[in-house]
Amino acid sequence: MGSASSPLVPEPIDYALWGLTALAFVLAVAALVCIARDEHTTKSGVVSLLVVLLVPLLGPIMYFVYRKR
Repeated sequence: MGSASSPLVPEPIDYALWGLTALAFVLAVAALVCIARDEHTTKSGVVSLLVVLLVPLLGPIMYFVYRKR
């Protein structure tokens, strides 16, 4: 943050981080809904759940890419 900028006005990087946070939240919720609806074995459901919850942005993406259809 430069010396001339106001601390009350968000920087462009703040908007990018807010967008990534919102994207991570939406993907996580969508992945959790899919996990709840899919018929998993207990072990694969728990592993999917842990991946989605413990790896914030990449976990839901990995779930949607690698899940069984």
